[in-house]
Amino acid sequence: MQQLVLNISGKRWIGKLGIALMISIVLLTFLSKTIHNSLMPRVKTAQFVKGSLEESFDEDGTIEYLGKHKVFAAGSWRVKEVAVTANQQVEKGDVLAVFNEEDIQITLKTIEYELLKLENDLQRYKDGFKPIRLPDYERELKLAQRELEEAANNLKLVGELFAAGLESGKNLDAARDNYDDRQYLYQLKEETLQNKKKESVAQQDEFDRTVREKTMELELKKLKCRKQSYSLTEDFKMLCDMDGIVTAVHIEPGIDTQLNQVMFEIIDTFCPARAIWYLSEEKAPSFAVGNAVSISITGEIIGENADGIAHMDNKSINTEVIKTKITGKEYITTLGMWKYWADIDRDENGTKLSIKEGQKTRVRAVYNGQAYDYLLPKSSIAQVCGKYCIYEVKQRPGALGTENYVKETEVEILSENDFYVALSGFFNNVDKVVVNTTKPLSEGKQVRVR
Repeated sequence: MQQLVLNISGKRWIGKLGIALMISIVLLTFLSKTIHNSLMPRVKTAQFVKGSLEESFDEDGTIEYLGKHKVFAAGSWRVKEVAVTANQQVEKGDVLAVFNEEDIQITLKTIEYELLKLENDLQRYKDGFKPIRLPDYERELKLAQRELEEAANNLKLVGELFAAGLESGKNLDAARDNYDDRQYLYQLKEETLQNKKKESVAQQDEFDRTVREKTMELELKKLKCRKQSYSLTEDFKMLCDMDGIVTAVHIEPGIDTQLNQVMFEIIDTFCPARAIWYLSEEKAPSFAVGNAVSISITGEIIGENADGIAHMDNKSINTEVIKTKITGKEYITTLGMWKYWADIDRDENGTKLSIKEGQKTRVRAVYNGQAYDYLLPKSSIAQVCGKYCIYEVKQRPGALGTENYVKETEVEILSENDFYVALSGFFNNVDKVVVNTTKPLSEGKQVRVR
């Protein structure tokens, strides 16, 4: 009986030991796999997609006006007062500036003197012109022709007399020599007349052309004189000759202007404008004339007065995004960059946006380029020994079951933007490629896919 009890107790102890051993094995296996997984790199993956790379830029730009009207100084004038400022609206007849009286008088007298000189020069040229007298050469030719005819008749008569034995051979030779001389003289006079006719035509053309040039120069000077006189009042104030906006003032009280110096720049209230910006040589090839751009600009909206006329006193601040197209570009050698510009319609659909010269804008464009078969996020590219590689996630049997590992594949980048790359080669679109990892990867390294 005692032996039976011992056997039963031993069996129970062995059973408990077996259960404990199995639990330990399961627990150790779980812990081993957990520790193994925690030590492996954790990766995120993406798959290849087809599509095109989106090129874009978001750059600061500035406003530039087109068709500026420039007001020049006609001489060295001392500026007494400047009556306008940049970005000020002006009307025809408004005072722009006031100048020293003596300086203006000297300029106007100088212009009058230059006009007088031009008029006298033109008249002297006309009076000094002496055309070729063709009638004199024509008379000389007729005289030579008459003498030739007389010599021919005389030669004929002497020849007949010589044949009849009534004239000597000496007289016949003399008659023949006289005829030859008269014929040569006639040909010379005829050639001279033809040459003089050609010279006369060329001389007259040169005279007419020179008279036209001198007349045009005189008329241009008169126009400048009238314009200066028109813009200046009796008290030597310079008046604006158009309605518009002053975009730039290049003078200030107390300075002396220089001949042909630009004093003011004025535009029509709604003259064409454009936004300009610059792109690097790397970005520029993706954007061409005709591509769409969005221009964000903050400016004043000009309303209308009671008469329905746009007026600067009735305005509010507003930000608009203007849709337009690139209208031009040029390479700026000194900057090593490309300059782009896009025209702005400043009165589209009744919206009157008042913008200023040099005002800042934000220019943005998006362009979809060539289509590619294999696109991946840019973060999927790794550099190994100076070469571009990707890590494809594969599966294989392992000690703890099926495990994931990475295959290192060298690739060639065809194109890229800020977010994606286009690769050459042949891939399966369902393949998974590592785009993010917690630890460095290498060929065949086991990974854990998140």
